[in-house]
Amino acid sequence: RLYARISETLFNGHQRIHHSSVYDSWKFFGDMTDENILKGFMKQIEIMNKGTESVINRSIKNR
Repeated sequence: RLYARISETLFNGHQRIHHSSVYDSWKFFGDMTDENILKGFMKQIEIMNKGTESVINRSIKNR
């Protein structure tokens, strides 16, 4: 249950793109275009930033 809650918070339904390579994440947005390459990269950044922010916020709270 906890993993499911964390997963939903971090990935917001985008678990497959998170587990893909940054070099392949454009595939979730269609053809290999500059725009879709950027969209894939930005979506992975968005997902990773949520996790990073959570770790930072917890460390600030617990210091």
